[in-house]
Amino acid sequence: MSQRNRNLPHNAERREDQISGPVVDSIMIAPWSQGALRMPGEYSTGSRPPGHQVKITATNRERCDYETVQLGEPARYSVIVKVWNYNDSPAFADLVLHS
Repeated sequence: MSQRNRNLPHNAERREDQISGPVVDSIMIAPWSQGALRMPGEYSTGSRPPGHQVKITATNRERCDYETVQLGEPARYSVIVKVWNYNDSPAFADLVLHS
């Protein structure tokens, strides 16, 4: 999906009511928009982020894409997951820790 336009407008809402247990972040991404999930905490080469996965629910899952990004230096960084929704309807994304 790397050929898709990554310059979609940012239009996402955090779904606080969905954040509990292994779900550490949850967003709704408007049609033809992007949003970002955030892993809580800071990490380093000696302290990696916990195992996790991104769960996306959409009318057509193949019309969504995501990328995990480390912001900062190797000695101190945060983790975000950028999510792009190319559907004509909202998509929902959850950042879930592995149990």
